[in-house]
Amino acid sequence: MMNMESETWIEDLIRKGTEIEPINAEEKKLVDKLVNYSFEKANDENPLGILLASMYDLAISAVYYSRMTNSGWIYCDEGEDPSMFLPFVNCCPRHVLKSEFVFHKSNKPTSAVIGQATTRILLLFYQNLMKLNCKEIKVLKANEPADAIFLDIKTGTAFFVEIKSSPLLTLALRMKCETMTDYDKGGSIVEIKHRAVTNSQLYKEDLEIMVP
Repeated sequence: MMNMESETWIEDLIRKGTEIEPINAEEKKLVDKLVNYSFEKANDENPLGILLASMYDLAISAVYYSRMTNSGWIYCDEGEDPSMFLPFVNCCPRHVLKSEFVFHKSNKPTSAVIGQATTRILLLFYQNLMKLNCKEIKVLKANEPADAIFLDIKTGTAFFVEIKSSPLLTLALRMKCETMTDYDKGGSIVEIKHRAVTNSQLYKEDLEIMVP
């Protein structure tokens, strides 16, 4: 914790700040592409701010997707193509689109992991925006009492930031599969309609993002 009684606590906080960096080359490429896409597509009907917010949600969704496992999937075959879904809220996504609620435990990563990712990616978005707008402003990751610092190189002006961010929407994943069967109480083979399953085809079949 920074000693805010010190006369130099602001200078100390800035000095200890570290310039934000992507976790890998793929993350940098993704953020660059999403920000550039927002600027390319922005118009009166699609304001830049809305596009950037949507692209941020998509970037955070990619963090969720990168941590998926074979467990936590749900099989659903309610009159449509049999599919497995990976939801990030406590319900079957196919039924939600029909205004029906069928409980299934969500498959979210821990809040500690997502908290780090939301901070890093949000600051990468800001770093990108500063460069696109030709602003000589460093985006620094900081420690308490600030989460981040925007430092104007020319004037030395510092803006301290507290980050409270999380995605508004994380879209479920879908993988088409064959019809699943089981035995009923009488020993007859029946088609399963709804069940929690383990996805053994995770790295063998194509994944789809469910966009309503």
